[in-house]
Amino acid sequence: MAELKFKVDISPELKDDFEAALNKVVNEFIEDVEFSLAKRIVSKSKLTKEQAFELADDVKSSMAKEHGI
Repeated sequence: MAELKFKVDISPELKDDFEAALNKVVNEFIEDVEFSLAKRIVSKSKLTKEQAFELADDVKSSMAKEHGI
């Protein structure tokens, strides 16, 4: 995985607000990238909607059984 580093000089009184805002922006960006990747993968699928729902139900049932729900 690539690592990106950068340095930003900010005043000490803005440090906490800046960190919170930056964390929010980065997390939203990562979520957007993950969603975009998932959308690209799904767009290549040959499953019908019905098959996808059936597969989702099977996965849910399997997970519930595995976790004793």
